[in-house]
Amino acid sequence: MLKDVAPTSLLAVGERAQQLAAVYRAEHPHCRLEALAPDTATDAIADLGQYDLALLDGLFEDATRSDISRLIAGLRDIYARQILAVLPVAQENWHHRDMIGLGFSGICAARGRPGRWSYFSSISQRIKPRPIG
Repeated sequence: MLKDVAPTSLLAVGERAQQLAAVYRAEHPHCRLEALAPDTATDAIADLGQYDLALLDGLFEDATRSDISRLIAGLRDIYARQILAVLPVAQENWHHRDMIGLGFSGICAARGRPGRWSYFSSISQRIKPRPIG
């Protein structure tokens, strides 16, 4: 999926996201890569600038719902042009409707990752405000 998006800048949050991003970066050395731990990501993103893609994998199991919601809101609204979030199917705290409510779509089985689902959000998928008048 990363090859399909072809980011030139990549923010990886979560251990599995960092592993996937490192593989992509090895094949695309021009890509700017920043890796963050889930517990510091929400506060750290404001100092990092904007990214073509934010990859979230390995944080839905342990981080709090409010921390993840704040992180996603910041990424979605300001810091990432696209977001790819991967979470386990058997996740008690997060459900399909939660991801849709946060603006995600493009649900599919994660390639080579049984029992995991990918959710995708892109600026082009968001509703753009129309001028009044």
